Amino acid sequence: MLRNARLSPDGARVVALVDDGRDRSLWLADAAHPRGRRLLGRVTAEDLYFSHDGRWLFLVSPTQVYALAMAGQAGSGAVAQLGGSSHRSYAGVDPWRAAAVLLLETPSKLSPAAKHWRLWRAEVGGRATLVHDSRRHIVDF
Repeated sequence: MLRNARLSPDGARVVALVDDGRDRSLWLADAAHPRGRRLLGRVTAEDLYFSHDGRWLFLVSPTQVYALAMAGQAGSGAVAQLGGSSHRSYAGVDPWRAAAVLLLETPSKLSPAAKHWRLWRAEVGGRATLVHDSRRHIVDF
């Protein structure tokens, strides 16, 4: 069963998450010749997004963002942890840097400390940079 699919920015490739009842796998197909091949046999991702240049595919699960190199370059691996004590969630592909995603950190509802909402940039390789810190809820950027 097809769970999710994305067209690459150049329109040449399609990636898809496919459930077979037991496992979820990642498939790649040429858009002109849709006979695909399996890239990864077992993934936990629930969604996937191409970087704006098409060189990276970000696989988003409830617990992490994983980057997969799509142009033969090195660097595939975990980009960021989600949820947990950081209260971070995936916000989108970074429109300014191709090898990065944006994460939204929400304050703990249980903490008596001052509330801060933060927007982070997480780059391939795992480096995270604070982009914006606000005492107000971040709803759009």
